[in-house]
Amino acid sequence: MHMKANIKKIAIPLIVVIIFGAAVLAGALNWKNSRKTDETGNWQTYQSSRGFSIKCPVNFNGYFDAPNDTTAYQDGLKSGCIAKDDGVGTIEIVSWTKFTEEIWGKNFTFDDFLKNEIEIIKKSDPGFKQEEIFLDENPAVKITYTENLGENEIRKIISVYSKKDKIRYHIRAVINSTKKEELSPIVEKIISSFDFIDSDLAGNFCGISTLGECSSDSDCVTGGCSSEICQSKNEEPIITTCEYKDCYKAVNYGLKCGCSTKKCQWRLLKN
Repeated sequence: MHMKANIKKIAIPLIVVIIFGAAVLAGALNWKNSRKTDETGNWQTYQSSRGFSIKCPVNFNGYFDAPNDTTAYQDGLKSGCIAKDDGVGTIEIVSWTKFTEEIWGKNFTFDDFLKNEIEIIKKSDPGFKQEEIFLDENPAVKITYTENLGENEIRKIISVYSKKDKIRYHIRAVINSTKKEELSPIVEKIISSFDFIDSDLAGNFCGISTLGECSSDSDCVTGGCSSEICQSKNEEPIITTCEYKDCYKAVNYGLKCGCSTKKCQWRLLKN
C-alpha cells in the first residue's frame, strides 16, 4: 500500500511536468512557425498579367511583363526579382503559351522541353538534383545544379518548371557559389511565394508593357492601333500594325494599364 501511494505521489507530478513541458514545446514551435510566416510579411508582392504573383525582399527590385528577350518562346513574357546584392542574379520567370516552331518544331511539347533542359543540365553537372514539388499546389519539377563558367567562377542554379492550363512556366534563380549558404534559403522563400491569382484571366492576353517610368496611374496611357500597348505618357508613341486580335482586349482579361512599382504595365483590375 505504501509503495502504491508513493508511486501515485511521484506519478501525478511527473504527468503534470510532462503536460506542462509539451505545452511549452508546442508554444515554442508555434512561435517559431509564426516567425517563419512573418519573415516575408514586409516583402513586396509583384504581379504579372499572366495570372500569378511573387514576393521579393524589400532590397530587391521587381519587373513585370517585359517581352522575353529571346525568340525561343512564342509570346513569352518574363517577370521576376532583381537582387541588388551581387550574390544573387535575377530570379526570372518566363511564361509562354506556344513554342516557336522554327526553333522547337511543330509538335514540340512541354515534356519535350523539360527533357531537353535536363539533358543540357546533365552535361554541365552530372550531380544535379531533381525533385517533384508543388508550385502553389500545382505540380512542378525543381532542378538544382552548379554551373562552372571558368576562372573559379561557379554559380548555383535553381530552376523550377511547371505548366497550368495553357501556360508554361520556367523560374530560374542564379546564386554566387560563395554565398549559396546565405542566400539559398532566401531564394527558396521567393520561389515558394509564387501564387496563381486567376489563371482564367491569364489566358492568351497579348498586350505589351513598355515599363516606362511613372509615379501614378495618370502617367500611364494605352497606345498602339488596338490599344494593346501600356506605356508612359512621357515615352514616344509606339506605332503598331493595325491587325485586330481578340487577345488585345485587356478588359476581357480583367486587366488595366496603370503604374505599378513605378513602371507602366498591364495589371489586374482588382489591384
